[in-house]
Amino acid sequence: MTQRPEIIVLFNHDAAHQVAHVAGIARALSERGDVRVTCATGTPAIAARAAALIGPNARVAWLDLSLPRWKEAALSLPNRLAPVKRLARLDHHAPRLRAASVIVSPERTCLRLKRRWAGGPMPAFAFVPHGAGDRSVSYHPDMANFDLILVSGPKVAREMIAHGLGTAENVVVVGYPKFDTVD
Repeated sequence: MTQRPEIIVLFNHDAAHQVAHVAGIARALSERGDVRVTCATGTPAIAARAAALIGPNARVAWLDLSLPRWKEAALSLPNRLAPVKRLARLDHHAPRLRAASVIVSPERTCLRLKRRWAGGPMPAFAFVPHGAGDRSVSYHPDMANFDLILVSGPKVAREMIAHGLGTAENVVVVGYPKFDTVD
């Protein structure tokens, strides 16, 4: 029997407000049944927020991206200046993350793994930008390194393509995932 592809929804950030950008996607994917959905969380607070938004009936697995305590403590001070804990979590858990078919993320630091794995087998990387509808979203050049960009509406899709960050084939309108978490 062939194993279903695994999609890892990456909650590797320090701000709980980012959870809502991808929690609805995790829940919707879990309802399909043709993929395994794993929610990878960086902190207990993020895990709790994700679990609350995804709901208790979702068929998801959970992956704790915690660092060893000594490393967490050592990185506390430099983390005030740069996202060193996020990057360290990616490096520490890279072998497990590489086993996925797709990694979905609302932030760009995960591209560190894509650069690291260049030339070998790796998951596809999907990005969910912040912003909805006619609201302006940021257009960072790194976004062009994602294999798939999931956007809220046609205007955002057109803008992503106009900024050279994607093509009509890899920029997909999925609606505004934050709305999917409101019951």
